[in-house]
Amino acid sequence: MKGRKPKSDALKDLEGNPGRRPIQRNTPQLEPGMPECPDWLDDDAREEWNRQAPLLLKAGILTESDRAALTSYCIAWSRIRETEENIQTYGLTEKSDGGIQFARAMVKIQDRAMNQMRAYATELGLTPSSRTRLHVPDPNQGDLFGEFLAKEEALIQPHARVQ
Repeated sequence: MKGRKPKSDALKDLEGNPGRRPIQRNTPQLEPGMPECPDWLDDDAREEWNRQAPLLLKAGILTESDRAALTSYCIAWSRIRETEENIQTYGLTEKSDGGIQFARAMVKIQDRAMNQMRAYATELGLTPSSRTRLHVPDPNQGDLFGEFLAKEEALIQPHARVQ
């Protein structure tokens, strides 16, 4: 996805909508939930699933609809592990029959897997910078910002009638 990352509704409210564009308020909210781990994942991918899924659920980020993204992340992790073992055994490069040295296929496969993993990690909030863009409501806190706006509106409305 190109362009700027979308901002949460709460952040848009705090910034005061300086661009004066209409703010969409129909952001879907899904309940946190643990998706079922696909039974066809290999051992490395399953191990990564079992490591990440509880952490994401505890943070209130993971929903059942995130199964495909988390599965893809875990498969990419498994590919990185597999290709790294291959690279450590056989090296980064090989020589052609003509004596020209070139990168082994595993290096390219690993590079693609790393790019895929980074993309899914960002989407799932698994990188430090992507976590700063996440907005996870505190279920114990209520709507403090909404309460603040209601109080401000109550204070402003009587003065708005001045002619």
